[in-house]
Amino acid sequence: MVGRHVFGLFNKEGIAIIAEALRKRQEAEREGHSLGFVNFEAPHRCKDGSVIWGEVFSKAMRDEHGKITGYHGITREITKRKQMQDQILKQAFYDALTKLPNRRLLIDRLNETLLASKRSGCHGALMFIDLDNFKPLNDTHGHFVGDLLLIEAAKRLKSCVREMDTVARFGGDEFVVMLGELVADHAQSLADARVVAEKIRLRLSANYQLDVSREGETEKIVEHHCTASIGVVVFLDHEASPEAIMTCADTAMYQAKEAGRNTIRFHDPEMNKSPSSHAEK
Repeated sequence: MVGRHVFGLFNKEGIAIIAEALRKRQEAEREGHSLGFVNFEAPHRCKDGSVIWGEVFSKAMRDEHGKITGYHGITREITKRKQMQDQILKQAFYDALTKLPNRRLLIDRLNETLLASKRSGCHGALMFIDLDNFKPLNDTHGHFVGDLLLIEAAKRLKSCVREMDTVARFGGDEFVVMLGELVADHAQSLADARVVAEKIRLRLSANYQLDVSREGETEKIVEHHCTASIGVVVFLDHEASPEAIMTCADTAMYQAKEAGRNTIRFHDPEMNKSPSSHAEK
């Protein structure tokens, strides 16, 4: 690296972190604050292409006129510490089985979506989803097979939404889907949420073929038919708390159960008058 630009030590993420640190230093100096050592964490690019994390302590070098001529820096590798932090974060905010966000992270993201909705004037939607025929699978084949179905259901849910949306496991066989940044028009937001909810209903009702064979054994497939009851609420900015929104969606989901399952119910009663029910006979 001798004679080359310091950015060659970092990947794109690291370069962005350093650029932001430089911007903050320049901003502080414009305001009359002369900074000594500053520290930040950034991923470093190794010669073999691998990436390690380093904690950087950096100080500007100046000429006799006070102009910055370069930087003196010391880096300490913290890769293991970052890995441990990431592991703790995953345990705190993600479901161990499905790798989906858990209830805690869902509430955090719902709060963020509410704030974004307040700024933009666009609606969001929350869907409470309960699998209709899950318990018989657990009772007949055991929790291992039930876990396989939950993992497959999680994959199907993620395939139905955008990258920016949230799919979370709420607990047991209950999932929550949150859609952000719909449109400002309430009626259109309801219609958009219905399209996604119907896509989810159809996707979850498709037949499941679960590979329950153990390593070294002959392949064994368990087929299972499982539908879902879906409750939907469309919300805007600060009209309700996260807890109230969750309660509305949960109530609508139980209405879908009472309507015969494998169906969709909205918290808005007017939306339930149009054909949205596909209850099993």
